[in-house]
Amino acid sequence: MTKPAATKTITVKVNEQNPEPLDILAKAIIDVSDGFDKINKSKLTRKAIVLLLQAAIGVSHISQKNINDVLDYAPKLKSIYTKP
Repeated sequence: MTKPAATKTITVKVNEQNPEPLDILAKAIIDVSDGFDKINKSKLTRKAIVLLLQAAIGVSHISQKNINDVLDYAPKLKSIYTKP
């Protein structure tokens, strides 16, 4: 009879002295995903959200296309990187 494989706790190393459990990273991904989902469902138009974010970041640093890409994909982070 073979021994069952030992389970290993996965951690995220913020720094070597203080590794963080994976569930904290998963919670952060879910929070970010849910936050962007709320932004996208707000009463503001998509163009208004993009312009506000671009103004806050600085017009020359990030294009409207890049902001739109983030607004499109950030809500999907939860389904991509976490298990139900």
